[in-house]
Amino acid sequence: MRVMLVDDECPCLEELEYLLKSFSDIEVTGSYANPLEALSAAESSLPDLVFLDIGMPYLSGVELAEKIHQIDDKVAVVFISAHASNFSGIRLRKPFECLLKPMSQKKLNAVMERLNVKRV
Repeated sequence: MRVMLVDDECPCLEELEYLLKSFSDIEVTGSYANPLEALSAAESSLPDLVFLDIGMPYLSGVELAEKIHQIDDKVAVVFISAHASNFSGIRLRKPFECLLKPMSQKKLNAVMERLNVKRV
């Protein structure tokens, strides 16, 4: 499974990439602090799954998810945020998952289990 990570906080990107190493079928194809760069990359090499921070400059995670779904509506989305209240206002035509910061292996495992992604 090809995975893209997008968060304007680099330590969060590094932590998520580290936690994803426990999943045998995951290939992180890109890690982006700028959502516009992520969108450009998604257009050329579409991921199967994207982890998107909700609050980012230039494009919010929700706006980026909508643009990615215009390219391919089969891409799975996991929104990440430090504030649970940010999840309540999301309106997206496709189902999505949520991951609350600070991230942990336990929280990530629960999300990945719902997405049917197996661990190593």
